[in-house]
Amino acid sequence: MEKTRIYIDKGEEPRFFSVAPGVHDRVAPAQKQALVDLVNAAALVVPAGNRPNLVELVETAAEDDQQSLYRILWLEKDGKPMAALGFGMVSATDDTYDCFGVAAADPEWAAKGLQALAQWMEQAQARLMRFEVDTSSAALAKGLEAHGYREEGRLDDFYADGVHQLLMIWRPKKA
Repeated sequence: MEKTRIYIDKGEEPRFFSVAPGVHDRVAPAQKQALVDLVNAAALVVPAGNRPNLVELVETAAEDDQQSLYRILWLEKDGKPMAALGFGMVSATDDTYDCFGVAAADPEWAAKGLQALAQWMEQAQARLMRFEVDTSSAALAKGLEAHGYREEGRLDDFYADGVHQLLMIWRPKKA
């Protein structure tokens, strides 16, 4: 298995984790355009309004390999990006992360991305991952639940009348 460098924003030395073949947490400059193209053309981007944020995150990750707060986890098949997930450590917290969005060729690749992200979080010894979802994305909330996320908060009428924000949280399995 390939080893990849994970930078944790605690003033620590970089730690190394095993990453499954086809799953990457760094973006080389040569991969940037293919990932930007995936995010721009992805059939599935959630939350829908986060497409520009994901593009910006890909571009930042390609320019700054040692950035510590924000990351892109991406999956490829035969060298072609199939899913990208943007996430980052929440400052002033103890190993708490936010997932900013998922872009995928289809729902199957989105599910594979969420599974890979959970594995990454376990290896990084994360305390929790937060994903904010609106209630118009019921399929996304169900998909997150299938990958270990649970609803732990709700803001009624946050986006519009009748469209609520759900706070979906992933926590590592207890040993």
